[in-house]
Amino acid sequence: MRSIINNIGILLMVVLFAGACSSGYEVGTSSVSLEPTDETVSVTLGGYASPWEGRFSLTWDCLGENKLLSVTACKDSVVILDREKRLYYGDKKQLLPAREIGKAPSVKQISFCDGYLYGVTMNNRLVRTLLESGIAVWEDVRFVPQVKGITSSNGNLYAVDLQDHLYKGVLNGTVIEWNDIGFAPEIAEIASDNKRLYVLTKDTILYQRSLDKADERWQRIGYKNNETFTIDVAHLNCLDGHLYVVSDDGFLYSNKHSSVGDIKAKAMSIRKDGKTVVIVGVDVCGLNKSLTDDIKAEIRRKRGVDENAILINASHTHYAPVTQSWATWQKPNQYPDSLYLLNVVYKGIVQAIEESLDNMEPSSLYFGRDTCSIGRNRSLTGEDVIYDNVVDVIVSVADKDKKKTVLFMAGCHPVFPDPEVGRYTLNANYPGYTKGLLEQDGDIRNSIFLQAFAGDVNPVDPFRTTARKLAGAVATIMKADLKPIKGAVSYSFDTIIPPVVAPWTKEQILQFRERSLKIENDIAAERDVNWANIQLASLEENGKLPEMPVYYQTLNVGDWKLVALSREVTTEYGLAIRAIWPEQKVSVVAYSNDVSSYLATPPHIRAKDYEGYESFFWYAQPTCFSKETFPFIINKIKENNY
Repeated sequence: MRSIINNIGILLMVVLFAGACSSGYEVGTSSVSLEPTDETVSVTLGGYASPWEGRFSLTWDCLGENKLLSVTACKDSVVILDREKRLYYGDKKQLLPAREIGKAPSVKQISFCDGYLYGVTMNNRLVRTLLESGIAVWEDVRFVPQVKGITSSNGNLYAVDLQDHLYKGVLNGTVIEWNDIGFAPEIAEIASDNKRLYVLTKDTILYQRSLDKADERWQRIGYKNNETFTIDVAHLNCLDGHLYVVSDDGFLYSNKHSSVGDIKAKAMSIRKDGKTVVIVGVDVCGLNKSLTDDIKAEIRRKRGVDENAILINASHTHYAPVTQSWATWQKPNQYPDSLYLLNVVYKGIVQAIEESLDNMEPSSLYFGRDTCSIGRNRSLTGEDVIYDNVVDVIVSVADKDKKKTVLFMAGCHPVFPDPEVGRYTLNANYPGYTKGLLEQDGDIRNSIFLQAFAGDVNPVDPFRTTARKLAGAVATIMKADLKPIKGAVSYSFDTIIPPVVAPWTKEQILQFRERSLKIENDIAAERDVNWANIQLASLEENGKLPEMPVYYQTLNVGDWKLVALSREVTTEYGLAIRAIWPEQKVSVVAYSNDVSSYLATPPHIRAKDYEGYESFFWYAQPTCFSKETFPFIINKIKENNY
């Protein structure tokens, strides 16, 4: 009996000890690439309005010298037209001639469709030949205007005439019904895949558009920028979703994205007592609430996690593809590439969240804080200068294998390039490079960055130097006396409608528009015209200008509170929010769930600087926040005390 009692006592001590050591949390993490894939041949880099011509990811792999002039897919092979006007069957991978078919002495571009090989002649006639006949006879195709470019996709023909009208040709046996579907830029050549049309213009700029939508505008996707695009393109072809171009000096190139390869979505899910919160860090400049709402709704439907428990933060790198609307910018920046946004970004963030939920395991959580001066206030001067150099770190340690996941937060714009990485190359900037440095530690399974209140803070160094400083600070915090996190999980999400400066009247907007129209060759004037058109359209449709909500989210994980605001929030907000709960572990982040403008404090608003005034035109906002906005929002957060 005494032995049994002793054993029970030992067992009870073990259970009590285990309970004392365990925080009761389950934590899962994930990392999913958001690199553009073969869905797109080029994407616009977001964050900067300059240069006016745009920044694009399009660059080229040289495949060597090649006599190719035009090439078209033909069943499992390709047909090649070389510069000597000979036709060959060729290999799809190498695009080299394999078997000669015949000659096409007057043809400059070819496209295969429904058994026929179509060609554009030197004098702009549209001709065709039945390919199986061995190129015996070319016949004219009924097409009233002269044609200067031909391509085919999904069993249809697409042609551009000398007046730059774009036509879709629907085949019905040997008869073609031509439909005008808009205009094309002043093209030199046209090509297509099963999703899009591509054109090379006379001034060697590349554009794209969808196949069938009538009167759709063309989107610029590349030009010779002398950094990542250095060749003079003479001929344009498309096969299997890839562009193949021939340069003036006779070399063949295929497209690829110029990228460091570190653009990712990373997630951390935390569960305790049946309640789950999810934190996502995404290497993009910003996201609109419509997209984050859709992502959260899908996760709720599929996994049962409350939308209000999911926080999606953008790192604000200025070197990722455009993922939000900037409707007043130049056309390439105004809207994201839909294929990239929906097939890569949307699906990637959903995948990251789901994988983090699937990877949950018993873990302990710890909080640490220190400082690291990686930036400076870029706008305020004198006694108004303020900079928050706090770095907060959350460390999750898996109970089983002791592997760590580190979540770290700091506030600084990821805007500076690095001598080794140019301004036309996709990259996650200092947040991505910092994560890579941290993950070189074999004990760190994953690292996640959240952007804090960086609205008025720029770095002081190139991004890789910034990353080395920040990674060093995070490593130092992890080695210090971390404080355990214990307690229940809760969350909240609220919408604040703050006071704003009275919007302009319709008459004021019209006057502003007229003044801006008189200014030529100026990016800001072009922006202002776009801004005025947007506000006038809103007034016409709704009778008033829209409200400017600020979204406020709180995740409580034990005694750690994470407070997130939407928009690009300036420094003083973070200091004021942390001061509400001086005795708690409080972290603050911005750029969360929606990035639709700056959210500036009174010094910026008084100065009418970029953060307090001019940026609202770039963001197509109806007006600016007022000096009363800051105290109004801070008081709302105090009152709610989530």
